[in-house]
Amino acid sequence: GGSNQLFAGMALLLVSIWLARDSKPTNWAFWPGMFMYVTTVAAVEADSRALFRGITRALFGAGILALMLSAIGLYAVMAFSVGQRAQEIAVRMAVGAPAERVATRFVAEGVRLGVVGLAIGLPISLVALHVLNGVLVEGVSEYPGVGLPEVTAVVVLVVMVTAVAATLVPAGRAAGVDPAEVLSGG
Repeated sequence: GGSNQLFAGMALLLVSIWLARDSKPTNWAFWPGMFMYVTTVAAVEADSRALFRGITRALFGAGILALMLSAIGLYAVMAFSVGQRAQEIAVRMAVGAPAERVATRFVAEGVRLGVVGLAIGLPISLVALHVLNGVLVEGVSEYPGVGLPEVTAVVVLVVMVTAVAATLVPAGRAAGVDPAEVLSGG
């Protein structure tokens, strides 16, 4: 009766403690047809942190890919713009506009496009970051929530540096236009 149940409970507790001393999860049968999964809190926490790290790495990779694609797209738009406006550039340079001013004009246009991208993308990313902070970081004390001002500053800096870098080559081509060759139709 009661002493058998007490003995079985004590035996189960001792076996559970013995199995849990190892940090690896263990499947173990105490009675036929009865299975229990024994693991430590540290192992559960390690799994949770591994999931968090995996999600973080995937999101970081997606962000880098998006940044690279936006840089390539901005470069393509600016290169196309320089090609389409070759006549205008040649006229400006023929009437005395310095090459630096022409290049600066195209870099400024690229920066404006970067600002438009930030105006559209930053609010969306801030909402997503707020949601992810609540979902992913809840209950994981080692990973405090990311501060929105810090993230915003880094994103703005990286996007603007990328915009300037993506426009430097097309701006250099614009500054190197030979007015005589372009205006003569060559």
